[in-house]
Amino acid sequence: MARNPLTGEDEEVFDGEMVKNRRLPASWEDAVQAARGLEGDRLQVEFLTPAFMKFRGEVSPEAPPFTALVQGLLIRLPMLSAVHCGEIWREHFRALVERAAEVETVRDETTWASFRRYSSFRGKSEPLEGVVGSEEYAGSLEEFLPLLVIGALAHVGKRAVFALGRASCS
Repeated sequence: MARNPLTGEDEEVFDGEMVKNRRLPASWEDAVQAARGLEGDRLQVEFLTPAFMKFRGEVSPEAPPFTALVQGLLIRLPMLSAVHCGEIWREHFRALVERAAEVETVRDETTWASFRRYSSFRGKSEPLEGVVGSEEYAGSLEEFLPLLVIGALAHVGKRAVFALGRASCS
C-alpha cells in the first residue's frame, strides 16, 4: 500500500500479481489541513535524524533557531517543487523569514550527533552530523505550521538526501 502521510489516504500498489503505478501526492492543501491539528503558539519539533543547518554562515551545535529552520525549508521545498513537480513558488520569502525571527526557542533538548559514511565516489570517509532531539518554539507560529508539516516529509538541512534532517512536529 502507498499512503499519503498527511491525509491517511491509501492506494493499492500491488494486488498480488501486478505492480500498479499510483501517485499519492502530498499537496500544500493537505499540509494546511494537517496543520489545523497543531497549536498556533507553541510547537515541539523532534529531530529524528541529525539536522545540520547553517544560519548566517554559522553552524551551531545547539538546536537551530526557528529562523534557521524556516529558512532551510524555504530553500529545500521550492527547489523540490520546481524539480519534481514543475511548479515554481513565487512567494516573497524575506518577510516570512523576518517574521520567523520573532519566534523564540523555549526548550532545547537536542544534542550533537556525528557518524561517518564511506563515499565510493570520493574514495573517502565523510562525516554526517547535526542535532537530534527535541526543541520547543513559542510565538506566533500559525502561518508557519503548513510549512513545517510538509517540511517534516521532505527533511531539512545539509545531507537531506541521506535521510538526515527528518523531523516531526507536535
